[in-house]
Amino acid sequence: LGKLLDYRVGAFYMWQENRVYSDQAYGDQMAEWAGYGMPGGISSVQTSSGVYPVTTAQANNVLNGYNVRGYDQPTTNYYAAYVNGTWHVHPKIDIVTGVRYNYAAKTGSFSQWQEWPSGYNSAGIRPDVANAIWNTYGSNGTADYGAHTDNGFVTGQFVVNYKLTDNVIVYARYARGGKSGGLNLTSFSASQRTAGATPNVGKETDDAFEVGSKASLLDNRLLVSGALYQTNDHNYQVSATHVYQGALVSYLSSAPKVRVRGAEADIHYSPIVNLITSLSASYNDAQFLEYSTGAPPEIITTGAWSMNHTQVPFVPRWALSAAVQYSHSVGRAFRSSIDGYVGGSYNYNTRMNTSANNSSYGWVQAYGTLNLNFG
Repeated sequence: LGKLLDYRVGAFYMWQENRVYSDQAYGDQMAEWAGYGMPGGISSVQTSSGVYPVTTAQANNVLNGYNVRGYDQPTTNYYAAYVNGTWHVHPKIDIVTGVRYNYAAKTGSFSQWQEWPSGYNSAGIRPDVANAIWNTYGSNGTADYGAHTDNGFVTGQFVVNYKLTDNVIVYARYARGGKSGGLNLTSFSASQRTAGATPNVGKETDDAFEVGSKASLLDNRLLVSGALYQTNDHNYQVSATHVYQGALVSYLSSAPKVRVRGAEADIHYSPIVNLITSLSASYNDAQFLEYSTGAPPEIITTGAWSMNHTQVPFVPRWALSAAVQYSHSVGRAFRSSIDGYVGGSYNYNTRMNTSANNSSYGWVQAYGTLNLNFG
């Protein structure tokens, strides 16, 4: 529309199908891990004909070499249509807007089967008791099912860019984001049902707010940018774990409220031709405001475990990086110019947890990584 509006209209389609095989294998110390025959542990199992005591040796005999195999096949059809544009409402002001409609349909199936241990000795333990122990960690065929979910949602953004000068811009941004619902294609035995897992996981939405500035100085040899941001996430999709009779169960769940807020800054500087340096820093406070899951493995409880006001896994609080790269012509060969380059970068992260429920065994302490390159 002349010089007033730059716009784009489009559509998107994606089809995806996965084939996923799984295998859970149990060894000769499973009974100790599960607590069979231990004080305060599992002392008996329930069968159709009654309750029977189980010792550690009997449970080890039954579980050693036992395998539970599974197969699932999720299929996704994803459709979207969008329009976005930049309104040049004033020589100093641009307004960027956009809206997108998303629709996702997902179907899938799950099947599971047992493989009994080849060295299993039925002496000293009833067959129905052995079956009850095996079925605790994965039923044979009865867990097979199909699932389907579909949902539509709208995403978009509204951004105002203001030019303080020809080289300095400040901006404010609001964006509505989303992620389609998913499928839990896993065994829904007693352990998963106890943990509250369901085949369908609802869609995720978030509201993001950001203000910042960008500047180009010294004849574009110095670029400086910074921003403050906050994202309010609703039904954040996250992996959960739950310990059930010694078995560690993992499934997809939703955290009702997650908040992410922080600040970031970047500097890129070229003091001489062919030499580029950069420095960046970010502070990211990502935490669950409302979320309950199964307790970490080291906590002996079967009840809900609150994750409220704890750090979101895999998100370090601070991240710092620095880099330098120099290139220079070194001659010609075969009618082509040859450039040589040398450089390096250093990245540092503060500690983060790498387990689904912030287990004390999942912490990775702060570390740095140095990369060097030439060619």
